[in-house]
Amino acid sequence: MTQKTTLFIWLVLFLSSFALAVVGVSTSIGYDILPNSMSHLVDRSPTTLAIMAVFSLGVFANGINTRFVLRQLSFASNGVKKIRSGSTQQVAANGLLGLHIERLYDTFGEQSTDSVDQSTSLNAIRNQLIRREWIVRTASSLLLTLGLIGTVLGLTKSLGGLSTTVNAVAQESIKSNEPEPPTTDQAPSDTLKSDSDDVSIGLNEALGGMASAFLTTLFGAVFGGVCLKMLCGCTECFTEELVDRIELVTEASVLPNLRASPAALIQRREREFRGWVEHMETLAINEFERFGELSARIDQITANFERMADSMKQAEKHLIGSRTQVANLVEMNELVEKWNRFTSSRIAKMGIALCCVIAVIGIARFCVDLVS
Repeated sequence: MTQKTTLFIWLVLFLSSFALAVVGVSTSIGYDILPNSMSHLVDRSPTTLAIMAVFSLGVFANGINTRFVLRQLSFASNGVKKIRSGSTQQVAANGLLGLHIERLYDTFGEQSTDSVDQSTSLNAIRNQLIRREWIVRTASSLLLTLGLIGTVLGLTKSLGGLSTTVNAVAQESIKSNEPEPPTTDQAPSDTLKSDSDDVSIGLNEALGGMASAFLTTLFGAVFGGVCLKMLCGCTECFTEELVDRIELVTEASVLPNLRASPAALIQRREREFRGWVEHMETLAINEFERFGELSARIDQITANFERMADSMKQAEKHLIGSRTQVANLVEMNELVEKWNRFTSSRIAKMGIALCCVIAVIGIARFCVDLVS
């Protein structure tokens, strides 16, 4: 289906829905717009008023969203314009097409690759347009729900009217079977009239409740399940047409400027390879310098170990001499301890006393011999 056909269908649906919304809201709030032959379709219940309000909101939101999409379609039909940015020539456009082109330049403008993908930006635009219709989709589902609620309320009201009618008929039957009282203040005609009024009121209430139930179901199904859904479907067709047109215009006018030629790709690969080689050379030189520093540190550590070994040898020599002196001192200490133990013994004391006696005797003989 072409865009003109879709636009014609949407326009007919929108004008019809707008007219229904105006008539329904006006009738619900008390203005008699419909002719007398259609007065049976008038229902001023709160549920019907809510249905008309939600339907009007959905039609208004769909009109705004569709106008926005059609305006974006007009921008996309105008194509792109070329602008010069510095030494490079770029393209630009209005609306969502321009936004899509700016995203592509921001993403791939500096890369100049041969694989430029616009699916991410197109999906973002499609989701943005679909989210604008959430009010219409919600109103469509809500109308069906309000129709069911109105049906339940109308049937409940109808059951109440039937209950009133049944009670009135039962009262009339009971009164007809009772014997007439001798005296009464109310005429029999007045009693029959009162009972018939109750029956009439009950029947009117029951019929009104049933009419309200059927009308709310009809309004909810027609307005929500038919009108708003078809309007939303037309808007989604415009959205898909807009996304396809943006993709085609971008593919024809923008992507050739973003995609690099084979020669440019080869030159870029050469520059990248040369940069990689230079980087590897710099890393190799730095590693060799670090290796030289590490070798010097290892030599220094080796010299320190050699000096430490010499110091340990000298310390070992001193330690050996110290061990000899310590052994001599230990021996002398043992001799002194043995002498002390000997001098402190009883035999040593007796020997010393005997030596002293012998010495005294010898000195005395020497003095005698010297005198004589």
